[in-house]
Amino acid sequence: MFATFLFFAFFVAGCLLVAEPAPQVAAPVPVVDDLPTLEELLTEAEALIAKPLPPLTAALVAQGAAIAVPVAIARVEVEPVAIDYAAMTSQELRKECQRRGIAWRNAHGKGKHLLKPEMVKALS
Repeated sequence: MFATFLFFAFFVAGCLLVAEPAPQVAAPVPVVDDLPTLEELLTEAEALIAKPLPPLTAALVAQGAAIAVPVAIARVEVEPVAIDYAAMTSQELRKECQRRGIAWRNAHGKGKHLLKPEMVKALS
């Protein structure tokens, strides 16, 4: 046991002695501030806004304005479909109760769930 410990200790020491040194860190590169200032960007934006649009672009803008005209929308009133809960099975009623957020599990306590007539009444 002690021999194994000595073997691993010498192995780690040997690895540390033979390991390559960390690479030299190069000198930091100086920061060059060649970005335009806010004033330069503002004057450039104003100059671009002042220029007239080319004829093709003006035609496209006019076409886009014509397309953007609101269109009449037809409203259709849909009547909800009446569901016959009395004809559903207990499994289907439980799924419907679950979907609507009606607690049907252990409703009476002691592991007793809602009965089919009670689920129909709760869903109606």
